Amino acid sequence: MNKEALDFFYKIENMNKKNYMEHFITYLIAPVLSGIKPSSTITFTNNNNNLLDSWNSYGENFIKKLGLKYEILKELSNGLIILIYNEEILEKHLLADKNKEFLCNLGYGNKLTLKHCLSCLKNKFEHISFPHESGIFLGIPLEDVIAFMEKEKEILFCGYWKVYSNYERARSIFELYDKSKELVAKAVLEDKSISLIINEIKNIYKHYNYVSEKIS
Repeated sequence: MNKEALDFFYKIENMNKKNYMEHFITYLIAPVLSGIKPSSTITFTNNNNNLLDSWNSYGENFIKKLGLKYEILKELSNGLIILIYNEEILEKHLLADKNKEFLCNLGYGNKLTLKHCLSCLKNKFEHISFPHESGIFLGIPLEDVIAFMEKEKEILFCGYWKVYSNYERARSIFELYDKSKELVAKAVLEDKSISLIINEIKNIYKHYNYVSEKIS
């Protein structure tokens, strides 16, 4: 973690519960807000600044403010695993032909909708700690998800996920993810309002077409 990120976390530690939660979430899901990632998972517990209580009090309204949706994937004994997603991007991503075929082969059925896929994933979380196909929902390339499942290929690089193929593509995506988070951290350190930060992050990659550039 670089100094800017460390300074960011130090600064939000001194915020009230609501503001801490909003800035914490915005930083973690910056790639989703910027449109370069379909979804992200966050585990909320009270071990970290009572994040679970803050989520229960303010989370739903904040996600609406972001223009995103969320799904509770699993209720833990001490918290929640939440999927926060861009509805349009995630739906197009899951229904891309090769991803759709992959999910069908894992028991998701032939008539896939976003709602159905989320329901199936949530059901899988009840029986498996983190189902392999979660990677598809999170924007990990199908080739890397399959390679991780089969464990036959050598890992080329490990960043936001374990990369087994197309190293350069993965590195470029990681850089985009990092840049979006860096924008949030820098804006907070400059005392910009959360509304302004959200607007800036949504426009950073406004010409980036997630579906066509990653799936085709």
